[in-house]
Amino acid sequence: MLEKALKFMGKKKTEEAYAKLLRKQTGFGFIGGLCLLALLPILEMSDYQLGMMVGLAFGLFIFAGASYATQKDPKKLHQAYISAYDERNQLINKLTTTWTLVFLLMVMCLLVLLDGFFGLIIPYRLLLVGLIYFCLICLIGMKALLNRFL
Repeated sequence: MLEKALKFMGKKKTEEAYAKLLRKQTGFGFIGGLCLLALLPILEMSDYQLGMMVGLAFGLFIFAGASYATQKDPKKLHQAYISAYDERNQLINKLTTTWTLVFLLMVMCLLVLLDGFFGLIIPYRLLLVGLIYFCLICLIGMKALLNRFL
């Protein structure tokens, strides 16, 4: 969603400028993944931190690969360009992010109330992972619903 939000900032770009943006994304993902993998033997980390670094590196490689595949296929590039700048998709993305934020605030308020009245204690790492999953599920679910009904 952040990637799409950044694409919408400013004026509508030409298809060549959109392809250039994809090339930058490919370079960022590939170089970022390589840097993270190069840091692995240098830094001393716990198994959890090591797993996070490897996961981030492979996530960046997947991001770079998807951008590369899109920019190399003219049909996929044109389809991605239309999808990025289509008014309906922009509306769906805005509604999805807005409602995800609203639901996230409601869950956080509920957690504060549960802590205040019932003394609910949630470990910090579990809370963060739960909120990340909540955001991802909410974003994907809202986007699927809005795509179906709008």
